[in-house]
Amino acid sequence: MHCSDCGADQAAVERLIAADALYAVCAGCVALLTEVEAAFSDEPRAASPLACTFCGGAGQPLIVPTEAYTEPPAAICSGCLAQCRAALGG
Repeated sequence: MHCSDCGADQAAVERLIAADALYAVCAGCVALLTEVEAAFSDEPRAASPLACTFCGGAGQPLIVPTEAYTEPPAAICSGCLAQCRAALGG
């Protein structure tokens, strides 16, 4: 398994959080996505036509990495990102 955002193999990362057999995010990308979320926290975010690749929820604002490994790009909602941070102890 590999990180859907950066493409790093499971053996090469500190931790990998899997949503299912297809989508996973590494601890480094969780940190990066958290920084992206914080940088735009004051700006209104529109609902995305994409669904969160972690929970499948649609119609909510998503955080999408600028250079995603997967096609279509992996996207994560704020709720799932918060759950990933909690799973990593943050």
